[in-house]
Amino acid sequence: MTLPGLAVHASRNTPSALYPELERLFAQLLELPIAIGSGWQSPAEKHLLKMATPFSRANLLIFIAKPFRAFTLPEHLTPLYRENRLVIIEPDVQQKRIDARGVEIRDTILDDLINHHLFCYIEPGEKLARRLYQLSRRGKYLYLLDIPVHQDYIDAGGMFVDADHPEPLLDALQ
Repeated sequence: MTLPGLAVHASRNTPSALYPELERLFAQLLELPIAIGSGWQSPAEKHLLKMATPFSRANLLIFIAKPFRAFTLPEHLTPLYRENRLVIIEPDVQQKRIDARGVEIRDTILDDLINHHLFCYIEPGEKLARRLYQLSRRGKYLYLLDIPVHQDYIDAGGMFVDADHPEPLLDALQ
């Protein structure tokens, strides 16, 4: 059985004031029988990843940015890994850390595997904004946290969601 997938994206500069809202929304996502994937690189993404437990229904995909031999699995995820509920996807790279081309390859793999994308926070003018439009052109389903800064991106065809109104996202994943 293939689970519905959701990619999570958050800018490196996600305001910590958004974390409580993101936690409430992410807690709802963790209760779904889905696969949640990300590079889990930004502070906000790392923060959300800490919420995953063996009691969560969701499975996880980790798109690492280095060779597997250099990756350390966060200890709290070990039970999910042992239960085959966590997949680590490694780029084919020889260097210690991937470069910009490697990031493109990683993102392409993520995009090929996952159709639904949640944007927790997009820093105006940042690379993540370009990524949103690329995904829109590819026909992916886009969801934006309902915050004022995201009003500038609604023309990409996404839907607004938040912890009190997650229905467009939850319905699409069930």
